[in-house]
Amino acid sequence: MKKALFFLFGFILAFLLQATESPASLTLTTADRTLYTYASAQAWGGTFVSDPQNSSTNLTGNFNQAIVSSAYSVGSTIYYFADATAQASQNTNLVVGANSLAISGNMTTSATSGVYPPVQSSASASAISYVHLVFNITSPATYQFTFTGTSNVFVAMQNQDSSEYIISGLSSPLSGTIGSGNYEFYIRNAASSNADFSLTVSSVPIPATVWLLGSGLLGLAGLRRKFRK
Repeated sequence: MKKALFFLFGFILAFLLQATESPASLTLTTADRTLYTYASAQAWGGTFVSDPQNSSTNLTGNFNQAIVSSAYSVGSTIYYFADATAQASQNTNLVVGANSLAISGNMTTSATSGVYPPVQSSASASAISYVHLVFNITSPATYQFTFTGTSNVFVAMQNQDSSEYIISGLSSPLSGTIGSGNYEFYIRNAASSNADFSLTVSSVPIPATVWLLGSGLLGLAGLRRKFRK
């Protein structure tokens, strides 16, 4: 009994010391977003124009982008015109602490096209927004993650060390726990849509019962030594 209590006490003490000396740490290594817009227009017998564009920026604040493409041709004495406009915008907020990460925002994309006259001309447009994060948890710890998003987003979170997908689509579990390692978070909205999203990752504190158990064992050890004297 004495040996069992001694080993149990040593195990709890080592756990408490490790938790004290090696605090959980979360580091953000990559945080960017890309707005992709594509517009094309074609007029019968004339010019075809496609105008894709990518723009990347950091994750703070608002960002907007628009592309307009047009084409025209001449048939007899009639001009045929086609126009396409793609618009994408994001409003994103990112907060990173020593043991937590929180990102939320809105993605809005729209696309319009028109032809003049509406015969023998065509136009198309699309726009998509992306958000991308890479973060690292450096010490043995447990982190809680929670994701919420509207139905028109695609979301994925992957453990880069094991290639395991923690989240893959809105049908996945959108809350749970993860441990130490490197993680990649990716989200995009469907073309021509308005989407909201939120992701939080935070360390799980050591349960109070563990600290109570450790202090109780210390107290028992002290009483045992007192009675032996």
